[in-house]
Amino acid sequence: MRAAALAAAAALAAATAATAAPDPAAPALRITGRTPLTLTGLRFGALEAVRVEARTKTLRFVRTVRANALGRFTVTFRHLSFDGRTDLTVTATGARGDRATFTVNHVTGSGVSKV
Repeated sequence: MRAAALAAAAALAAATAATAAPDPAAPALRITGRTPLTLTGLRFGALEAVRVEARTKTLRFVRTVRANALGRFTVTFRHLSFDGRTDLTVTATGARGDRATFTVNHVTGSGVSKV
C-alpha cells in the first residue's frame, strides 16, 4: 500500500513538472544589456506591434516596438539600468495577444535605477 502511494506521488510530481516546463514555441524575453536596460523578444508574431513594460517597485517604463519578419525585436530603456540587486518585472504584450513575462526577484539593494 505504501509503495503504491509513493508511486502515485512520484507520478503526480512528474506530471506537475512536465506541465510547468516552458513551451519552447512561446514568446520569450531576454536581457541583452544592463546599462541601459536592453531586452530582446523572440517568437512574437511577424511584424507584430509589441508593448513592453519594465517595472520596479518605484519605476515604470513603457515602450512600443515592432517585431521583425522573424518575430524578433530589441528594445532599449535608455533611462533605466539594471544591476541585478532588486525586483524587476518585464512584460511584453503583442497586438495579436502574444505575451511574455519574466521577473527577477532579489532581496537587497535598489539595482534598477532611473538614469
